[in-house]
Amino acid sequence: MMNAPGLPLTISLVLARMAGVQDPVVTRAIERSTRLLRFYIGKGAIPYGDHHPRIETHEDNGKCGIAAVLFDLLGEAHGAEFFSRMSIASHGAERDGGHTGNYFNILWAVPGVARSGSHATGAWMKEFGGWYFDLALETWMVPSGGTGGSLRLTGRFAGKSL
Repeated sequence: MMNAPGLPLTISLVLARMAGVQDPVVTRAIERSTRLLRFYIGKGAIPYGDHHPRIETHEDNGKCGIAAVLFDLLGEAHGAEFFSRMSIASHGAERDGGHTGNYFNILWAVPGVARSGSHATGAWMKEFGGWYFDLALETWMVPSGGTGGSLRLTGRFAGKSL
């Protein structure tokens, strides 16, 4: 399985089953996906495919966050807890990376972190998420009117420099 697309597809199958879809093909697909993903519990972040666990960082493009959600939906506390803790440990420059940019890393950050409860979520938001999401939601970079492609901040952070 290619994990980056496989995780959201597996969640969609779990949600379909929860909504009443009863098909042995769906059940078998969920079982095969989760068997692969369980291998990474206690070992490291989920890589892109059937590879060694990623140990260089705590997160790999949001796959630990989405895995925490997946295992929570399945009622598998051990997997949900491990991947949620990996999401909590991922902050700073580690969250800014990703194969296609940081979109999926940020998209699945809070849902993954939230599986560890409100205190953990609050601590993570205070340490990293709060300012990051403020910056992303309330700041836009616009051309400054000068030459050389310089930019200026607008919104709540107008007049401040990065």
